[in-house]
Amino acid sequence: MKDQTIPLLKMPYLKNFVICCTNCVVAFSVYSLCLWFPQIMDQVLLDTSTNGSVACNILQSNNSNQHKDNPQCNETIQTETFLYTILLGAIGMFCSLVLSFILRRFSSKPVMIITLAIAGTAGILLQFITNSYAVAMLFSVEIMFCAMGVTLINATAVSLFPTHVKGMATSLINMMGRFGCFVFATIMGALVAQNCPVTFYVLSGSLFLCSALSCFLP
Repeated sequence: MKDQTIPLLKMPYLKNFVICCTNCVVAFSVYSLCLWFPQIMDQVLLDTSTNGSVACNILQSNNSNQHKDNPQCNETIQTETFLYTILLGAIGMFCSLVLSFILRRFSSKPVMIITLAIAGTAGILLQFITNSYAVAMLFSVEIMFCAMGVTLINATAVSLFPTHVKGMATSLINMMGRFGCFVFATIMGALVAQNCPVTFYVLSGSLFLCSALSCFLP
């Protein structure tokens, strides 16, 4: 284990290893939004404002209402919430099929750069869209394109490292990514409740950063 790990912390592998770890942590963290997707969409669908509100305003408004003196527990889940969850899975399946065909024609690096940038763009647009259907679609795009990003990061990592450290490199990269997913999924509720817009802007900015860092991979 030591013989396979130490070389990754030295040049010429260190730069590629750090970039892949960073990308995997961010992609896995944003992908963990899928755990909150049903709750987020249910609150968006329950919005009764006549002019419509962006998702973050709805989420923060509902959170403040829950801290009133006499909070009411609402166990009703909107039927459309389940439909949007099915839509999320359908988009994921479609994206995976499309990705398999794209990788036959192009290498994983440029596809990864574009995929992470699209996911970041979807996160930014969520701050301006009020239509529930568009919100569901943008959430689905952000989540599923990050899932595709994880696949592409692994594909890129396999091609970057030689055989004697390849297995350890991909294992450590995925371990870091899954740890990031665990941490972010745990604190996601608190972050959204405190400052939802900043949370999504930071996530989108991180995705753009990962897209830019990927340009430095060979």
